[in-house]
Amino acid sequence: ERNHTSLGAPAEHRHTPSHGTAGLAAARRRTTDASISLVALVVKRESTASVYCRRNGGGAGGETVPFTRLNVADDSFEGMCMVLWRTHAGMDVGPGDLILATGLRMRWNVYSAGPEACTGWSSRITVLATAGELVALRVGSGSFG
Repeated sequence: ERNHTSLGAPAEHRHTPSHGTAGLAAARRRTTDASISLVALVVKRESTASVYCRRNGGGAGGETVPFTRLNVADDSFEGMCMVLWRTHAGMDVGPGDLILATGLRMRWNVYSAGPEACTGWSSRITVLATAGELVALRVGSGSFG
């Protein structure tokens, strides 16, 4: 078990080796070149917003890009931020949904002092089970204990 304090996460967050390890290591290096896959439970969804981005190369002009922030939990990190950019921003995902995200880039968010996973052009988000489906499975089992 390894402490996340070097990543800026609260000391009570612990990391156990799993598929999330590569992404967290990339975030520690503050790089965006790591492409990871993640199976996670959506804990919170913020409203979709937009940000103005200047074009690379210093040319004139830019574009307004929509984004949606999700807080997700997987087997290695609770409360990780995932940012859905552009076409992914309008996806119908919400709290309680179980998702599979592939082609994510890890980066370090300097404002929240923590790692965040971001979608890119080649990313895919698949809803494996909605919150309602997960509750129905649990109710169908006959117990909540």
